[in-house]
Amino acid sequence: MTNPGSGYSSAPIVTITGKGSGAVAFARLAGATPFRTKAITEAFDPLGRVNATLGVELPFASAGVLTAVTLAYENPATEIFNDGQTQIWKITHSGIDAHPIHVHLFNAQIVNRVRWDGTIRPPDANELGWKDTIRMNPLEDIIIAARADAQLLPFGIPTAVAC
Repeated sequence: MTNPGSGYSSAPIVTITGKGSGAVAFARLAGATPFRTKAITEAFDPLGRVNATLGVELPFASAGVLTAVTLAYENPATEIFNDGQTQIWKITHSGIDAHPIHVHLFNAQIVNRVRWDGTIRPPDANELGWKDTIRMNPLEDIIIAARADAQLLPFGIPTAVAC
């Protein structure tokens, strides 16, 4: 399946082909770095509340073999962007609840959703274009294009001085 980006504000061209077990392979997006795998997992916090945590998916993960490393806010960044750079991410959600994912310092555009049975779905009409928040459905992979854009500020940023 080829997604020409109909309705996108900036059209990513991504070729998606099945490779057994519903996995997907991607052609490189012009100017993009190779495909990166991310994860969102659900666990319980010390008070027994469900806590969704982002992290990175390890190689060879599939619907039957989930392997992810969850990361806390204080962990170092897993990806470093240059201004104007685009990265393609596949985020796997192994939980049972839908979660919004809010991104900072870059914009994201949904390319496709892939259910764990291998069904590929385009973004919903309200998901087209560059966003700062995307909906992560349960038991689904979402493929996004993430692009860093340096912000132009109408003021200077002061230099931090150690006390």
